[in-house]
Amino acid sequence: MDEKTESLRNLFLSVAGDTTVTEQQEASRGSLTSKTGVRKRLTAIIAKMRERYAFTTELTDAKLATLVEAYYEDESDDAIATTLDVTPETVFHARMDLHLVRDSDVDTDFDLDALRTALAADTPVTTIATDLDTDEATVRRAQRVSNAQAARRRVSDRFVSDFEEVLDANLSTSMTKSTRETGLEDATEGMESNVSF
Repeated sequence: MDEKTESLRNLFLSVAGDTTVTEQQEASRGSLTSKTGVRKRLTAIIAKMRERYAFTTELTDAKLATLVEAYYEDESDDAIATTLDVTPETVFHARMDLHLVRDSDVDTDFDLDALRTALAADTPVTTIATDLDTDEATVRRAQRVSNAQAARRRVSDRFVSDFEEVLDANLSTSMTKSTRETGLEDATEGMESNVSF
C-alpha cells in the first residue's frame, strides 16, 4: 500500500468508525450471466418454441441449449453431433426446429425461388427434383430450410433474437471479466490524471 492509499484508508477509518476494510469489491454478476443462468434462459426460450411448434427430433431442451451455444460458436453440424452423440442429420433437423439457418444451408445449385414456387403449388418432390436437376434428398433438405426461414419470418426472428440476446449478454460479461483479468488495472495503477477543477 503506498502513502496516498494509506492516507485515504486512515481517513476512511476515522470517518467510518469501522476497522473492517475491504481491499477489493467485486459486484455479483447474478444468475443471468452465469453458465447456469445462460442455460436456464436458453432452455426457457426453447420451451416456448416447443409450445408453438412440433419439433422433429427427440433431443431434450438441455441438449438443444447445448446445440444453440455450439451453433453460435461456429461449430459444424458434425462437431455438434459428436458432442450430443447424435447424427449430423439430427443436428440439422434440430437447427431447423430452432430457426438456426446457416449461410451454407441456402447455398444451393438451384434456384430457391423456383423450389418455393413448386412447393407452394404442391408439386411432388420427385417432380421438383427432376425439374431442378437434383436428387430428392437435396430437395427435402432445401424444403426444411425454406420452412424454417418462413417460420422465422412469421415471428420476425423473435426466437433467434432471444438466443442472441442471451448469448451476447454472456459474451459481453465474459469479455469484461477477461479484460479486467489481463492486468489492465495493473497497467493503469498509479497513473495520475492532470485535471484541474
